[in-house]
Amino acid sequence: MESSPLQFAKDFARLKSKLAAAPAADLRLLLLVDFWPQLEICRRDAAYQSYFDEYLPLLSDLITEENLADLTMAELAGLRRVLAALNDAEKTSLVTVRLATLYFYVGQLEAGLRLCAELAGETVDSAALVAEDESLNEFDAFRHMYQRIGDNQPRLREIVKHIDDTWEAVRGAYSFDRANSLFVEKDGTGRATRGRMKVLKGSVELAKKSASEDHVSFDNQVRSPDDPFVGVAYDSLEAVRRIFRRDADSETAGRFYHAHFAIVDSSQTFTGDSIGLAIGLVTYAQLLSPQVLRLERFVSAEVAFTGGVDTDGNLTPVSSETLPVKIERAFFSPVKYVVLPEANLPTAKKHLDKLREEYPRRHLLLIGAERLADVIEDHNVIRSEKVCIGEFITKIVYKYSRTAKIQVPILLALLYLMICLIYPKAWLGFDWNPEYVKLTETGFVALNADSVSLWSVEYECKSIYARSKWKVGDLDDDDRNEIAFIPHVPESASSESNNRLFVYDHDGDLLFKRNCAICGEYPGDTSPLTTYAGGGVDFIRTGDSSIIITSVCQSYPSRSHIRFWSASGGSLGWYVNAGMTQIDSDRSAKIGEGCVFLGINNRMGCASLFILPLRSAIGVSPPYHDPVHNLENVKRGNQVCYILFPLHHFSPARPGSLPFRDTLLSIKRNYG
Repeated sequence: MESSPLQFAKDFARLKSKLAAAPAADLRLLLLVDFWPQLEICRRDAAYQSYFDEYLPLLSDLITEENLADLTMAELAGLRRVLAALNDAEKTSLVTVRLATLYFYVGQLEAGLRLCAELAGETVDSAALVAEDESLNEFDAFRHMYQRIGDNQPRLREIVKHIDDTWEAVRGAYSFDRANSLFVEKDGTGRATRGRMKVLKGSVELAKKSASEDHVSFDNQVRSPDDPFVGVAYDSLEAVRRIFRRDADSETAGRFYHAHFAIVDSSQTFTGDSIGLAIGLVTYAQLLSPQVLRLERFVSAEVAFTGGVDTDGNLTPVSSETLPVKIERAFFSPVKYVVLPEANLPTAKKHLDKLREEYPRRHLLLIGAERLADVIEDHNVIRSEKVCIGEFITKIVYKYSRTAKIQVPILLALLYLMICLIYPKAWLGFDWNPEYVKLTETGFVALNADSVSLWSVEYECKSIYARSKWKVGDLDDDDRNEIAFIPHVPESASSESNNRLFVYDHDGDLLFKRNCAICGEYPGDTSPLTTYAGGGVDFIRTGDSSIIITSVCQSYPSRSHIRFWSASGGSLGWYVNAGMTQIDSDRSAKIGEGCVFLGINNRMGCASLFILPLRSAIGVSPPYHDPVHNLENVKRGNQVCYILFPLHHFSPARPGSLPFRDTLLSIKRNYG
């Protein structure tokens, strides 16, 4: 039943208060979904249009891969229904892929395949694609299904391939500084309502020999042993120290530690000591990495952890009331194992059996342990990798050169020198920081300041154009450069459409991938699979963080899609310019809290200069009337200003020309 305008205004104000108080972005998203039925009734009433205009960007900006990670199937399905009513093709695609992925994780192949086929706009015979062999686990069954999709269904194959690539990356990933940790979210009564799986990232090193105690910081804040969340870290550090004592590693066992931890991509505050096990494993892997003969042991990304650790290395149990939601969160994920204290194993098995009754193809395995040392010795959890000869010799020389009673043999030193000449990365103090990018036939190589290759990336295409766009810079203030790359291929391959932004960490790890196109906001932009051309990518420093700006272009009608991203990949805003827009450091400039852009406005037949707010850009550039293309329904942009130049007075290729310089100086005076 439709409420009165006064009551609706009160309800909407109450909604915004709840949004401001919600501790996590996905909870704000769910509040908006719950409010939709109330708004939908009134959406065609002009008196409520302002509420709808405010609601839509609030909802759209919250729909990111990170914010969908912990949502359940039912919540994703509800969000998908709202987006379908709003005709938001881009966000519907994102939610649909996530929902299909959850179905695939638990072996519900038919349901996931139907969603992918619906998104691709293709018909599919699920019975012919899904294997009848019930003995296959969820991944093998999914891979069998994917391989049966023929080339005559390119869009379906592309969507499923994206899911396959992401899943395969998790199966083969391991790290010496990260571990999946399971948490719970509680309501106001203290009842566990939602399981969350977050990545714990840590950096641990030996403190100075004069140090008299361990030092732990979390999110760059020093934490004490009585901290309700990470105080358990001090017990974990002591437990790891005892393991090194057991292994007769006198240097590591006899020193205190300096540790930094953080939860990746999370602004929430968690409580409890169930993070202790993950902290212990990251600490062990961090401190082990400089050792010679036990080098390269990593924590597997296929494992999630919960449980505390005491100073003796015993695993302390978590609450049996919160354990079921943790198991359920891991169940609907790509992880293969959950490691937990032995005392929690019966409760975990009981709840896991209930989930398996509904999803029998899901093969989640539980590993119970009584001590931290038992977990470390489990090869499903801690995996090893061979060491190359260059790194091996380097560490041997380094270790013995620091021992006063032993002289490094001349032969060994010469061998080390020879290896370094062949393999420059073996040099002590080698520069691992990327400074440049060199294109290859199908990807690129990251180079350091000395033009030595560090790592490479290959894309699934026959070749790559020099028109590919990239930016190298320090996004996260760790004094190490990240690389943002938009590949441009001659004929878009099945997995690339020239509108994808890939952001890599300094060591080559893919931090995130984003679609730079904006669907459904301008004529011609109706499909997320449309092939675009990369317009550019740049980093802009603002306040205490960096913002990524991307642009991709399309023709008929000409338009460029400008998007703003946080350093972690969150969407900060979007804008469509009616013509070409170049994004690079020479042509874009920060003015106050806005950014200046240069380009062509094809609808007006002029060069253009405009300023967009960095954190809240939205909408389409003028004009809003065109004799060929219907522009009446586009969302008008919130640009700070939009200036047109006759083409014979100004050229974007000459940013130093007099009209641009005078205009820019005027803008700086007026806008700061």
